Amino acid sequence: MTEIITVGNYKGGVGKSSITEIFAFLLDKEHNKKVLLVDTDPQMNLSDKVRRTFKAEAKPKKQLMQAIEDQTIEDALVTINDNIDLLVGDWQIEKFHQHVSNLPKQAQFYLLYTLTKDLVKNYDYVLIDTRPSTDIMTNNAVSMSDYVLIVAKTEQDSFTSSQRYYKYLSEMAQYNENLKLLGVIQYLVNTRGSTDRKIMQDFADLFEDDVLKSVVRSSERVKTWGYHGITTEYAHDKKTMKMYKNALKEVLDKLRQPNKQ
Repeated sequence: MTEIITVGNYKGGVGKSSITEIFAFLLDKEHNKKVLLVDTDPQMNLSDKVRRTFKAEAKPKKQLMQAIEDQTIEDALVTINDNIDLLVGDWQIEKFHQHVSNLPKQAQFYLLYTLTKDLVKNYDYVLIDTRPSTDIMTNNAVSMSDYVLIVAKTEQDSFTSSQRYYKYLSEMAQYNENLKLLGVIQYLVNTRGSTDRKIMQDFADLFEDDVLKSVVRSSERVKTWGYHGITTEYAHDKKTMKMYKNALKEVLDKLRQPNKQ
């Protein structure tokens, strides 16, 4: 059974693309799962990160927006390795709202679902990276998803954005009544900082059991991976990757819980 997960927040720079990439990396290397990555952000950060990590140079037959317009979504697909495929990001996705504007209002929320419903059946997991705002493409991503994972830094702006994003998800229930919050992961945390600890408590008070116990602490290795791609052969790689392994294990455990099905 395919699990479709949107990774999101209203706030930019909180680690959505990094979490999406590294989770896909681990699902491949540690779990041998088939993963489809969908980059719906016109900044294309996820696509760039994945290509750096896997040294993937393949180009799609068509840019994503063109493939959507032609209703041939698989033409925007590239194979990264035996387990990972990527719907490559496209700055022209900014035109998506114009493209769907001629559809009936209700149908505007389901175009991405319609175009990918057969494709996603080939994968164990579909991870959708979204832009830091709610537009019609993000609406489409949420409308086709089983779960949403909120990624947030321990900063006041990020906490406020997470509150607003959570409210947005509750409003989206009218378009996807089966949507569930998978959890909130706190990213690049300074566990020694008093402000970080205060905001972590704010997250716990608001989201309660939906806050992942696993956090990703601030690390120079994380920044290095962002610049050069993920590595596994250096001294600090294993220590840093363990944080992501713990977070992914918690996510997978949540997916296996009866009340998440």
